[in-house]
Amino acid sequence: LIIADIPGLIEGASAGKGLGTKFLRHIERTNLLFHLVSAESADPRKDYQTIRVELGKHNKKLLKKEEYVFLSKCDNIDQPNIRKKIGILKKLNPRCYPLSIIDDKIVASLRKILNKIKTEKVAKKQ
Repeated sequence: LIIADIPGLIEGASAGKGLGTKFLRHIERTNLLFHLVSAESADPRKDYQTIRVELGKHNKKLLKKEEYVFLSKCDNIDQPNIRKKIGILKKLNPRCYPLSIIDDKIVASLRKILNKIKTEKVAKKQ
């Protein structure tokens, strides 16, 4: 698998704010998106939708890419808030998962997702 980290997408990125258009051009070359939303966010729905709007303004095809959503930094909030925020994001994308690099169970789940993607990619080539 080739994985690219595309940081820095902010509101206005599609209009050239920040390094947005540079990052958006890189995203066009991907086959799959992993969208990380911080668990520390007061409004994860808004954060997710803001980036989706920027993707669509730049290139509508980006909205059709396969996408996973991860609630990152889950080690910084309590379980009830994690469940609440995951529930909010699952309404927008059913493939939404908690993410914390210090939780071995969560890392194992992420590894399974990556292995599934790799296996599917290999199967498509054959």
